[in-house]
Amino acid sequence: SAELDARVAERTTELREALADMESFSYCIAHDLRAPLRAMSGYAGLIAQRQGARLDEQSLQMLAKIDVATGRMSLLIDGLLDFARLGRQALRHHPVEMRRLADQAGSELQAQAGARRLDIRIGDMPDALGDPVMIEQVWRNLFSNAFKFSSGRDPALIEAGFDAALGAWFVRDNGGGFDMK
Repeated sequence: SAELDARVAERTTELREALADMESFSYCIAHDLRAPLRAMSGYAGLIAQRQGARLDEQSLQMLAKIDVATGRMSLLIDGLLDFARLGRQALRHHPVEMRRLADQAGSELQAQAGARRLDIRIGDMPDALGDPVMIEQVWRNLFSNAFKFSSGRDPALIEAGFDAALGAWFVRDNGGGFDMK
């Protein structure tokens, strides 16, 4: 019916506007958060560089924690922006080299880990069929979450692979976990 078509068109327009607003909001937030993060990281680095010889071990560890925390926040901001971009892309179905994408996500995380010790172990896994861009983002998010939730561990251990019995790819970490209930 014409009335139903009009309602669908109206809702589609509203959804497009909401997605555009979300993306705009995401970029504004990311911009507003990056400046203080760069300042905190930069000043902590300068203090370590200029005063490092005079600081005790505990103070140097605190500066290192500032660096790790700002790096983690930067990863979260990147994830927010990536999530906003995903809403604009059409799904594609292509062969996906899961091991390569997991290796790439692990390497990126390792490069961003800063002073924090990180042990990443990626097992064999079969390829999949899906949208390579979205699956790549899923790997990044899973690795980022594993890194975040294993923050109390030294080193943080992140494992990725394929569970043939379940027919599923996985990422697990040595974090504290949570009650499944």
